[in-house]
Amino acid sequence: VQRFVAGLAGIDAAAAADSARAASHADARQRDLAEAERRRSVVEDRLSAAVRATARKALPQSFAARRAFGTGLEQ
Repeated sequence: VQRFVAGLAGIDAAAAADSARAASHADARQRDLAEAERRRSVVEDRLSAAVRATARKALPQSFAARRAFGTGLEQ
């Protein structure tokens, strides 16, 4: 019986070690995933800013939005 209990204890220890290794591996993968998501988000933000800047440059400037000066008689 003692031998059987010792065998079960060994199985329990091995399972606990496997579980700890798996958790450590999963944590590392989660950190890598979070870092990749941050990099993707930064690239997406830069791309959006570049698209907006390009669109602004492509539009003709509107002078209607400028404040008129002078009097109505000068026009």
